[in-house]
Amino acid sequence: TVLPRLARLAPVLVITYGRDAELHARARRLGAAGCLVHGDFTVPQLVGAVRHLRAGTPPMPAPSQKQSSVRPSW
Repeated sequence: TVLPRLARLAPVLVITYGRDAELHARARRLGAAGCLVHGDFTVPQLVGAVRHLRAGTPPMPAPSQKQSSVRPSW
């Protein structure tokens, strides 16, 4: 995977169709700042996530096992 190399260059926000919490946790372990599930976030949430990444704010919290998707906390 190229994720660790990309994450060293810039914050990475993964947008995926996968809702599996382990998939999201793996992306976080590999360096992603956060994950969003395609179709489960609004444009304002996406814009907010990108703005926070650019500002260098802490990454999104990891999802709980009960969540069906990761939603931005911003």
